[in-house]
This record gives sequence, structure tokens and C-alpha cells, in this order.
Amino acid sequence: MSHMLPLSGDQSTLALERDTAVQKIDAEFNLSSRDRSRWEDLKNSMTFYPFVVYYVGELFTVWTKTPELYANEVSSLRQEFLQHVRNWRDSDITQTIVNHVATYEKMVTNLQRLIAIPNISPAILQAIPSVDWSGVLAMAMAYDIVDLAKAIGSQQQTILAASDDILLDIMDVLRSLIDSGCAEHRLLERLIEKIVKTKRIWPRYLFLSPVLLTDERPFGGGGYADVYKGDYHGSGMALKVLRIFGRPEDRDRFHEKFYGEALVWRRLRHPNVLPFLGICADVFKPRLAMVSPYMENGNVNMYLKEYANADRVQMITGIASGLSYLHALKPQVIHGDLRGDNILVDNNHNPRIADFGLSTVIDSQASDQMKSSSKVRGNIRWHAPELFQINDDHPITPTAESDTYAFACVCFEIFTGECPFREFGDGAVIVHVFFHNRRPGIPTEHAIGRGLDNNIWRLMQDCWKNLPEDRPSMEIVLARLTKFPAVDDNGIHLPFSQGSDSEDDLDSPLASFEYDESVLGDTPSDSDEEEHRQVRAQYSYDSHGVGHLALTEGMSLEVLDDRDPDWWLVRDIESGRHGIVPSGYLDLD
Repeated sequence: MSHMLPLSGDQSTLALERDTAVQKIDAEFNLSSRDRSRWEDLKNSMTFYPFVVYYVGELFTVWTKTPELYANEVSSLRQEFLQHVRNWRDSDITQTIVNHVATYEKMVTNLQRLIAIPNISPAILQAIPSVDWSGVLAMAMAYDIVDLAKAIGSQQQTILAASDDILLDIMDVLRSLIDSGCAEHRLLERLIEKIVKTKRIWPRYLFLSPVLLTDERPFGGGGYADVYKGDYHGSGMALKVLRIFGRPEDRDRFHEKFYGEALVWRRLRHPNVLPFLGICADVFKPRLAMVSPYMENGNVNMYLKEYANADRVQMITGIASGLSYLHALKPQVIHGDLRGDNILVDNNHNPRIADFGLSTVIDSQASDQMKSSSKVRGNIRWHAPELFQINDDHPITPTAESDTYAFACVCFEIFTGECPFREFGDGAVIVHVFFHNRRPGIPTEHAIGRGLDNNIWRLMQDCWKNLPEDRPSMEIVLARLTKFPAVDDNGIHLPFSQGSDSEDDLDSPLASFEYDESVLGDTPSDSDEEEHRQVRAQYSYDSHGVGHLALTEGMSLEVLDDRDPDWWLVRDIESGRHGIVPSGYLDLD
């Protein structure tokens, strides 16, 4: 299918853009020779759903050309459809949003009823055999959704004036549009956030019910939560119950902050990030439970004890991919407590980062009475040096750079099977890391046999650098992990030289790779695009994504910076996302 064109909210250009969309649909399904006189009226008179109205009308026209088969059923459906059109024409923006799901279901139902009528299908095939009307209407509805999203963006004040009950319905519909892959999902997400901020109401989809508790005994937990097994609509769930106490007003304040963060977590989508499905607010009331899919394999430390021969390089690459994704979001999502216990493994043996941002929310929002008694204990072995600083005026909080430091500690865990500084107590760890700038020692031969090589060890050392600004971003970490494979051409793990401190061991063009960060801003304009080359992905690159931009065969890319001979900064023309990719995997023809 051809690329979709975004529709502008500018009324002066809307008709022209609608014309372009119809031309694309006609070209896609060989309808270009059809009479568009009906469209000339609809494109200006229908505020909502002009594309579906037009093409359903065209579908009825096909059947009316065979009068002998113009059955009563078709006539009845046509009259019913015309009544829908009149209703949509009279609807305002809030009514249209609230009724959107019902509108879509009516379209699908009517189409199914038309095709199911005996004698009609042969007539369609004979009259216009090459048209896939299901595909036509699916593409028309996709354009109508983009059209609707643009209208939503231009009429936000009208929407915000609606009652709270209507706004709750609207947020449910907006979420369904986002989940369905609407091209304007960022615009819809911002509207949800604006409704929450201005009206202080929380979307219903954030709260899951009924959630069932399947075992009253927790199977896990930590400093600020207990984890129980549960069930939601027949699927196994993990219920992380936050261990938060205190005065009701403190708890209510924390809940509001937590709900706001949960809105962000709810929309995260990445194969190496654990899905956050929502909040259970009733089973453990007044305590909240975070609901996520239950992972049979447990955390990465438990998994590697059972699967000792697992590909640990692939494991840390997946973790780097997930963390790079979180850091690339706007606003940025900082994990704040990255360690092996917070990385789960799914049924496909892929790592899934869990509990992202949770410790930061609890530490920053809870009062002294509400904070867990073990805020730091047990986690300081993964803490970057700057997190041990004391500044009463400006509390030190986790950053992307401290996450990068913790990532190297996780690598140490995965290759050695031990936590960092296992031989020291908590106080000694602070002295070693903060005062003496010490890091975990070179791993044993046992770790080397699990895939650790010079390149990965040097990367870990870079992530452990004392100054946050000297550490590589997770985007660069991911690119370096992908560039340096852990095995040679025969599938044998490359050797690790414990005694080498030479910078030549790294041999990475990305170690000094620089580019103009201005190109990472907004999507280039048409005039800008002429200044950059367009290339096409040569073949699939199975690496959990390079620089959080996964390559697929045939993907059209725009080269933004090719000064490095091996690694280029590119933009995916369809999605607009940027990333660093290996130049060898691009077809320059």
C-alpha cells in the first residue's frame, strides 16, 4: 500500500489535501477513471468521514447499475447509510469523537451485510472485478481518522469545554485511535495530557478491572513493592503492589503523581520494555498495583541460572536497545534503578526492562513518612558516583548518564553471574566508587567464556567513566554493541585479552563519531530533503534495532550525515525517526 499523506488542519489547504488522498486511494485500487463529481460536493460539505461516505456511495453506485439485482436489501441498506451521513453532517467535534467507535462498527457491519447478500457478489465481480472494496474502505477510514485527528487538534478548546463524563468517553476513543496506529498519535496523546492537566480527571483505560488475585502470597518484591500473581481476562498478570504508607493527603498527592507517570508508561511500545497495562486500584485498596504480563522466566539473573548457555551478548544488546528507546522519548524516560532484578525475560527469551522510573517517582514524591525504609540499600552497587553526592538545595536525581553507568553494572552481572562489588559491604562500595573512583575488577575466565571480549569490556569501562558527560549515550552504546560481534565467522567467541589497556582494542569509529545535533530536530522540509540523498535498506538487519532505528528490507531512508565511513545518521522517511545505522546495510543505487 502506498504511503499515507498527513492531512493539514489548515482549512485553506484541507480540500486540496483531501483531493490528493482520494487520488492515492483511486490509484491504489485502479479507480482513477471514475467520475468524481460526487466527491467535489463531499470534500467541502462533510466535516467528518468524507472518504468513507464517498467510497461507500461509489459502492452503491456499482450495484445500482444492475437494476435486476437491485434487491430490497440493498435499498434498505442504502437508506440506512444515508441516515448515518445526515447524522454525521450534523454532529459537532465532541459528538463525533464519542461516537467514533460505533461509526466504524456501522461501516464494517454494513459492508459485511452488502457482500453477504446473495446475487450481489456476482454482480460486483462482473461490474468491476479488480476492486477490493474492503481494502478501499479500510484505506478511506484510515484517511478519515487522520482527518479527524487534525480536526481534534484545531478544536481543542471546544473539546475541553465538554463535561467530565464526555471527556472520559473522549479519552477512551483517543486511546483506541492511538493503539490502532493513528499517524497523528502524538497530537492525540498531547490532548489526553491536556485534559488530565486542566480537568484533573484520569482516563478510565488507566485502571483495569476486574483484576483477580490468584495467589494471596507474594512471589517477589523489593524495597517499595510486593509482587503477586493475578489474572486479567484469562491472562496471567504480575501485580506489583506499591508499599506506600502515610497520611491520606500524602498518599493522594503521591497517587496523582503516579497516575501522571503511568500515562507515559502506558503508551510505551518496545520489544525490550515490559508492557505496562494499567493500574489495579481496588484489590489492594488503598494501595495501588501496577499490572504487567507475568513472565514465567523471571528476571535475567534467574533465567541465566537455568539457561547457562544463553547468548549473553544478545541479552545485553536487547537491554541496550530498550534503554536507548526510553532515553530517546520526549519527554525522556529515565529508569533510575536498572539492575538484573528489574530486567525480566519473556517467553521468547528476550530481555524486558521493568520498573522504569518507578523509584524516581517514589523518592521524589513521597514524604519522609511514606518513603520506603530501604530507599538505597541493596541498589547502591549499580549507582553512578554522582548519585552519592549530598546537596540539600538541589537533590541529586538519576539521569540518562547514571542509567548508562548502571547498564555497565548489569553487563557485569550478566557475564559474571555476580552483582558488582559482591565482596564489599554497602559502606565500602560508596568509598570505592565515590571517593576512590574504583570500578568492578576484570572478570574471570568463566565470564570470558560467556561472550565477553575486549570491545565489550572497553565499552563497559566507557560507561563507568567518572564524569557523566564522558559516558556514551545509550544510542552509541547500542551501535557499538551491534558493530562488534561476540563471535567470529565460524561462530566461535572472540578472545578476551585481560592484560591489554590499549585504546587500539576498541577500534571503533563511533568512539569519536560526531555530528551536527541540529539535524535531530524537526522533520526536514521539502526544500531540505533535496539536500540529502535517499537510500533504501538492502536487507533485514536483525539486531533489536541499531540506534533505536530497526532496519527492514525496502525501507526508504534519508542520509543526514555520512562523514563516518561505516556509520551514518539517517531518517526513516515514512516514520520520521532518526538513528545511526551501518552504511554497509544500505543500497545506494
